[in-house]
Amino acid sequence: MIQYKDTTKQFNAAFKRQEGAVRRGLRQGGATSGDDLIKWLKNDMKQPKSGRTYKTSIGMSGNLLQNVRTYKASSENQTPAVVTGEFRKSLGYEVQGSSRLVFGSGMDGIAKYAKFLEQGTKNMKARKPLQRTAKKMQRKVNENINRSIVIELRKIGVDIK
Repeated sequence: MIQYKDTTKQFNAAFKRQEGAVRRGLRQGGATSGDDLIKWLKNDMKQPKSGRTYKTSIGMSGNLLQNVRTYKASSENQTPAVVTGEFRKSLGYEVQGSSRLVFGSGMDGIAKYAKFLEQGTKNMKARKPLQRTAKKMQRKVNENINRSIVIELRKIGVDIK
């Protein structure tokens, strides 16, 4: 094998700039994707549900209502119905370095039942809202990351078409 090593300062500096640009692009793409995941899931939660109809005396703020109201629950192939809004409020994401995007619910101790929605219980089939959203949005996440990397590389003068 024949090797050529370019150890000039100019080459090393260009290499470092590109490495940093790619890392920034990954982080920015992750943040954009986290916002998109939450937006899509919240929008999907607004769609009509086809499960059982229940009566509740708890309002969207979590306070007791003066009059009982009804709501239609989700079925197993739908995102959860919004009753108090706790699950929806607890949605969040965290970009960890340049290699990981954590998307989830219940991160602040709100909506402790989020794991039951994702995994199910003996009395309720799993709704898997987080898993379904991640699968549905995989292409968009990849597009966000690729676009962000290209933008960051162009900022440092790398010609990408």
